[in-house]
Amino acid sequence: MLTAQLSFPNGNVLNLKTSEQYLYIETQILFNTGKFKANDYSWDKKLDSIDSKWFVTACFNGDCKNDLLQSGTFLKDFGLNDTTCFIAFHVETHEYTGTSKIIYRVFNKNNPLDSATLYFNISYSKPSGLNDLMENNLNIYPNPVTNKINIETMNINKHDSDTSATPKFIENARHATAADARRKSKVDLKTVFLLSKFIHFM
Repeated sequence: MLTAQLSFPNGNVLNLKTSEQYLYIETQILFNTGKFKANDYSWDKKLDSIDSKWFVTACFNGDCKNDLLQSGTFLKDFGLNDTTCFIAFHVETHEYTGTSKIIYRVFNKNNPLDSATLYFNISYSKPSGLNDLMENNLNIYPNPVTNKINIETMNINKHDSDTSATPKFIENARHATAADARRKSKVDLKTVFLLSKFIHFM
């Protein structure tokens, strides 16, 4: 009697939230086929709800297509090994915040009971200007704070930004050079709020 062989070492549901605009390996769901080979299994698409501004294509066990195909059979030659398969997606968000949902059913061609459904939920959020500052070594202290906070910037290169509503020290920090790599300013919490609201990097 044939028994179900499919198993998922990391689960059959992917909930990915990211700020990376190009994705592949992060979208992968792996599954093992037990005593069967990869080419004993096929896939069938149940849903694709793709953000209209994204570009998404599918890879079935390393066999990459220029589309989200409706159905097909896994190739054993391209996979991690004969009994480990995966579905993954090449995703280009073009920096548009959004969410895409994709569902595929995987099944054994010789045993209808040996099947599973894979759920891919991918969300992208574009990093904010404040996050960009953090990546450029912006230190804020002490923590916790009272009514005053120190902001220390290091090696911030010049950016074109709208500083019409930001503090003067941010304007100065934009012109920091290697010879003047560290600047310190003391501002109140209201200034930090203005910083998070109004600084925009191109």
